[in-house]
Amino acid sequence: MDNIPASFEVTEEFGIKWMHPNYYSCLEYIGGGSFSHVSMAHNKLTNSTVAIKKLSRPFVTLMDTKRTYREICLLKHMKHKNVIDLLDTFTTAICKNDLDNLYLVSTFYPRDLKMMLDSEEMGLPLIKSLVYQMFCGLYYIHSAGVIHRDLKPSNIGVTADNCIKIMDFGLARQVSLKMTGYVQTRWYRAPEIILNWEKYNQTADVWSVGCILGEMLTKRAVIRGHNFSDQMKQILCLVGTPDYEMLKKFTCEEAVAMIKQYGTFVKQDFSTFFNTKDEDTLNLLDQIFNLDVDNRISVDDAMKHCFFEDHFQQTDFMHAPRFCDRYATMELNKIEWLGLIYEEIKNFNCACNTLTHT
Repeated sequence: MDNIPASFEVTEEFGIKWMHPNYYSCLEYIGGGSFSHVSMAHNKLTNSTVAIKKLSRPFVTLMDTKRTYREICLLKHMKHKNVIDLLDTFTTAICKNDLDNLYLVSTFYPRDLKMMLDSEEMGLPLIKSLVYQMFCGLYYIHSAGVIHRDLKPSNIGVTADNCIKIMDFGLARQVSLKMTGYVQTRWYRAPEIILNWEKYNQTADVWSVGCILGEMLTKRAVIRGHNFSDQMKQILCLVGTPDYEMLKKFTCEEAVAMIKQYGTFVKQDFSTFFNTKDEDTLNLLDQIFNLDVDNRISVDDAMKHCFFEDHFQQTDFMHAPRFCDRYATMELNKIEWLGLIYEEIKNFNCACNTLTHT
């Protein structure tokens, strides 16, 4: 058995070992993916149900370690009703050199948007409410200078009273002039990311919300490419082939060649494709599914769109403190990153303990 602190227990669920403080009990496996596994558990200290996320490979490579550090810092930074909260973080390590596992704890949400799409009929009023909340959460995230980059139905938690929570910051990044293109589940990915256009901006998240909105309207993923090339082809089939002026904006010659090889597509009739005659819905979709990132609707303009006239309030423009990762541009080795992560864990737990006892 692993050498773990006396206050920890070991639970095994579906062949996955969970090493956790003994105030967590009744672990029940929910699911997982490439980067993590999640169980719900009972917190005996607060008498509440929580979700414990076990990172699958937090420190295998230098890139994994940097991503883990960034995810912890982002979760600690975000404080908004439509964004996931970090309640606890723990490891069995007693010093940075022993750090080989990490768990993140948040409020448990009984369902996500994918579960709702698979099992529930959603009328337009509910769709408007859920999508508006996504934009509210995104406005807050973007105001911190962060792009989420992995919005999809399974990353949108939903409470019993239909309050949404944007989850999973494992791929989130600060805004910069040069970005990496390989992120996000393919079907919800903005075209500029597929084409590896390094100067993409926060409207990449807006495109993803558009894909989710379209799926809520049609009950199917609206752009379902079999691979990256086919995904781009399906996007062009929906929105039409870009004109010469738009093509000039792409700095990657390979991307332009890829677009040209598909031939010419005419934009689809959105009312037929999205199965709606509602003019406000169609107008919003038209402004979201714009290949030009400079002309795609922004989050704040989307919130003010007439599609959301029953929901919009000026006070929903909530600003986050600017997120600043002072180590982002530093060439640190893996041991140095592990030291930073260990300090973040200790500092977070010290702050939580202080709040608990005041």
